[in-house]
Amino acid sequence: LDNASLSEEVTVTRSALNTVEIGSVSAGLKAGEKISLEALLYCMMVSSANDAAAVIAEYIGGTRAGFVDLMNQKAEALGCRDTHFSNATGLHDEQTYTTARDVLRILEVGLANDAFAAMFCCKEYTVSQTNESEERIITTTNDMMLKTKYRDDRVTGGKTGATEQAGRCLAVTAEVGNMELVGIVMGAAAEYEESGLALTVNYSFMEMSQLLDHAEDTFTCSQLFFMGQVLDRYAVTNGANDVAVMPADEARCVLPVTATATDLIWEHSKSVGLTAPVSKGQTVADITVWYNGICLAQTDLVAMTDVGIYQAYEAPGGEDDQEEIHGQILATILGVIAGIAVLIFVAMLLIRAINTAMLKARVRRRRRNRRRNRHV
Repeated sequence: LDNASLSEEVTVTRSALNTVEIGSVSAGLKAGEKISLEALLYCMMVSSANDAAAVIAEYIGGTRAGFVDLMNQKAEALGCRDTHFSNATGLHDEQTYTTARDVLRILEVGLANDAFAAMFCCKEYTVSQTNESEERIITTTNDMMLKTKYRDDRVTGGKTGATEQAGRCLAVTAEVGNMELVGIVMGAAAEYEESGLALTVNYSFMEMSQLLDHAEDTFTCSQLFFMGQVLDRYAVTNGANDVAVMPADEARCVLPVTATATDLIWEHSKSVGLTAPVSKGQTVADITVWYNGICLAQTDLVAMTDVGIYQAYEAPGGEDDQEEIHGQILATILGVIAGIAVLIFVAMLLIRAINTAMLKARVRRRRRNRRRNRHV
């Protein structure tokens, strides 16, 4: 994928086919067959075809040895310190070795390539008719993606490999809970029928399911930073108000399911000399999140809004206008007080008039009563 286009047509050579171990898995390629590089890669990635790998190696590297040199150069560039290749198929050779960690390094780089990821996650592929073969359908050797006893719906892609010396090996991608995982199992055992020909149990699939179970039971993916998240507030010298800050980037990390918020340490750097004006999106400080001495994430803290310069309020007009306004306010207050006094005076007059009327009414009643008593 680094050195050629998928659409390139490749001619299968006898010299390439002669390097493939008899009895090993193949796609049935024939000398003189013309086939696309894309189809060859699918044969190799989906059905583990060693003849396809040999043809690709010769086409890209010029010779098998030339391609093996490219493989080792790439492995070294990726930091694979415990890996060495001596062939392009992975069939047993004392000078071919690797580790689960190095396979992970290689796989992560591969999965970043869309074409590689599509091949790695393919269950079934149709190889178009060629000048030597009819159309053929190939199926993945990863039984965890098929309707078999090893099926695991969490698995989204995978590549198998097996030799008598290396045992059953498997690399998969999987979606477990809210996590996307890569799993590597190497050196797993296998069981066969008494004849020794038919495989009855492949422990690499079983152990991979156990590994995914362990991940699901033990870990979870948590979001630490998200856009719009208010993480702190900082004072702004001469600012109209403080400034709220949010993370410049989003961040997620895998944590043990037993971890709690109190286990995380959030270190906010203190911004020095933050002075208005402050612009929205301006970097104000930074934040780092730690768990058990491990740095989980770090990002800048940026202003969520603009902060303008503080301006004291001034009444409109000059000093004379202000005195006039003050005089108007004072006159209004005095007018209100005078109005209240008039209301009180009127109320007192009304009360006095009512009391006088009531007194006169009592006097008249007494006089009537005396006259009535005399007649009686």
